[in-house]
Amino acid sequence: MKNVMSGKLRGFTLIELLVVVLIIGILAAVALPQYQKAVLKANLHKGMFLVESLYQAQQSYFLANNNFATDLDELDVSVPLDGSCTKTQSQSVSKYQCAFGTIGMYDSFSNVQYITKGGELAYLHYLTDLDAGGLLRKAGETWCFAKNNNQNAQDVCKSIGGQLGNSNATWTRYKIR
Repeated sequence: MKNVMSGKLRGFTLIELLVVVLIIGILAAVALPQYQKAVLKANLHKGMFLVESLYQAQQSYFLANNNFATDLDELDVSVPLDGSCTKTQSQSVSKYQCAFGTIGMYDSFSNVQYITKGGELAYLHYLTDLDAGGLLRKAGETWCFAKNNNQNAQDVCKSIGGQLGNSNATWTRYKIR
């Protein structure tokens, strides 16, 4: 039988435990921003696919009807909706707001766009020319909008080829094409 008092049974010292906790903290501090950026990028890619599908459906609708649809349900495309989605329809907007983000047509149906859950990123594809606060956006252009206070969102826009366009009090805008 070993004598506990003789020091033969040893555990970790407080210093050793603090060093391990410090190392784990440093690793977490480095990994967390990269994880957040990866999640934002994955969410944006989901939206990019949806926007491009809506854009192509709008182009087909225009060829058949000589005008753009003003209701998402008129388009020959299905948006993957889950039970959380609610539709909003007005004279200038048709959108589905879902747990994964918001997809729809905005600004008097001049563009189709996706806004990520949390509203940190938006991906837009313009259907018609639009003068937005003195910045003319042309039909066919694609933009990525990132919240000004979110560097990860801005990095994601740059990572998909975004070139700095301009910014306002809320968004930094990056032209994709």
